[in-house]
Amino acid sequence: MVSEKKEFSDLRLLLVDDDLDFRNVVQMVLEKNGFNVTTADNGKLAAQIFGLGEFDIVISDIRMPEMNGIQLTHFIKAQNKTTPVILVTGFSEISETEEAYQLGANAFIPKPFKREDLLEALRKCLNTTPPPRATESFDLDYCRISLDEFISGRRIQYNIFVRLSEANYIKIAHMGEDLTPDRIATYKRRNVRFLYLKKEDFKKYITFNVGLAPLVRTASSLPKDKKIGFFKQANEILLTEFSLKEIPDEAYQDATIIVGNTLSLATDDDDIFKMISSMGGKGDPLFTHALAVNLYSVLIAKECGWTSPLTLTKVGMAGLFHDIGLREINKEILDKDREDMTPEELRLYESHPARGLELLAKIRSIPEDIARVAYQHHEDCTGMGYPQRLSRARIDPMARLVAVADQYCTLVWGRMGETRTAPAEAANRMGSLYAEKFDHEFLSALLRLTGVLQPGQHLRPKMS
Repeated sequence: MVSEKKEFSDLRLLLVDDDLDFRNVVQMVLEKNGFNVTTADNGKLAAQIFGLGEFDIVISDIRMPEMNGIQLTHFIKAQNKTTPVILVTGFSEISETEEAYQLGANAFIPKPFKREDLLEALRKCLNTTPPPRATESFDLDYCRISLDEFISGRRIQYNIFVRLSEANYIKIAHMGEDLTPDRIATYKRRNVRFLYLKKEDFKKYITFNVGLAPLVRTASSLPKDKKIGFFKQANEILLTEFSLKEIPDEAYQDATIIVGNTLSLATDDDDIFKMISSMGGKGDPLFTHALAVNLYSVLIAKECGWTSPLTLTKVGMAGLFHDIGLREINKEILDKDREDMTPEELRLYESHPARGLELLAKIRSIPEDIARVAYQHHEDCTGMGYPQRLSRARIDPMARLVAVADQYCTLVWGRMGETRTAPAEAANRMGSLYAEKFDHEFLSALLRLTGVLQPGQHLRPKMS
């Protein structure tokens, strides 16, 4: 009787781990799948064994006595760069994982790992499954989460990844593990600020409340390359155009996470993506202004203490689409300052909130409150805004917030034909000349962000 050939028959594997029980279990799994396994309980012994024989692949823990997995990887790659190395990484070993990737480690699996994780990594390294194209990007498949979003003492509801490159994300923790305060503290000591969720998991993460469910329900059929091009272009603008020395770097980086995730979610819906694309691209004032207001709306919301991922995503989306109605206005009108418009041109210009509401209402996956922001963002707290001259109490809070971001971004970066203003001057002007028009909570947040007010300070209402 001929025995069935196993998947990895006759391949030589060096297994390195200082935990005897763990090593024995993994060895048993490997041998059942056909490997000829040699073991070592530390990196120094493994290096000696590797120098005496030929191995098809090496699996090693990172944390070991005498020579750790990083040092062993460096030794192996110096001896034979073609030998694949799989490193077993713990939740607290992100910085070591990044270092190992730079040294040439081929794959990583989280500890404790599942049998299928191990076999998948082996297939990848031994080329029994086709590798991703060298130019392939997976950035659109993941969403970045600030470490502060993970609440200590909670079980992790989703698999967690770290990003080593746009083509390489590795799982470092399984769904159901405990997220202990020690883990959070370890990450912060190592200056780790971001972790990643698969996009499908991120959608679940932000839709525990049903308010954003319509936004993330539909699937896209547009070419992925087109979306990646848009995503990279938007990120380039965010990184190069809107960073100001007045804005604390950490606050800016945290806000770009929300903006990036919002844009990533938007690419999953064909109608939303087409709507964004209709604003143009890099160099188009409407698109650039939309990204700026998206970003600064999130900055203001976070400064006000808004922390819900659901709410922040909606704020970002509202900022992105607040001026969508302008795409239907003649560019010759948009290139003019308001003071230079004729009465008819001004009437057309001031129709853009209603046009935006109509456009967004046609997209079933856009939540109603995001469309309402497009309609109300030119109302003001004096009751003299347009199109309805609403009192402050009748204006949606998110619209009052976006109005502050819209005015600031218009002053600083201009819009269409309007003259640009220095950031410090723009903030001071808003705090002195325009204070009564805007909600003081949101205006105060902007002035704190830009250094006009000190932390904790608020604008004082003028005495009548």
